[in-house]
Amino acid sequence: MIEFTICPTSLIDYVWSDIEGYIKGATDRSNGESTSDNVKALVKSGANQLLLVTNDAAILAAITLEVRTFNSGLRVLNIPMVGGTNIKLWIGGFMKAARYIAVQNGATEIRSYMARKGWSRFLKTQDKWAPVHEVMSCQVGEL
Repeated sequence: MIEFTICPTSLIDYVWSDIEGYIKGATDRSNGESTSDNVKALVKSGANQLLLVTNDAAILAAITLEVRTFNSGLRVLNIPMVGGTNIKLWIGGFMKAARYIAVQNGATEIRSYMARKGWSRFLKTQDKWAPVHEVMSCQVGEL
């Protein structure tokens, strides 16, 4: 049975070796914006939450969540990192869990940043997901 569990900050060190590969897979695609050590520090501090997706005793995914309140007052549930396997088994349940967590935290939106185009294509097939911003970058180089 697929289950979704918020990992208490006191247990992060105990589960980290089991999920670090999933997190590293996500941070490796972050264009240098994050590392697995940064993510670990954020979830240990409570700035982000770690959601574990399990099937019986097996961990299928590790997802970080962050509640953000913008200067305008807009409150969103942000999903900075998603790493895992067998996504088709848990993505539908995760979408429901994310909505529940958002409501419980007073958020009116859920947002996620895509490092992989496949995620964008997938979310566009889901109810009410639409692009909000497009991020582009260029190297500064030498003057």
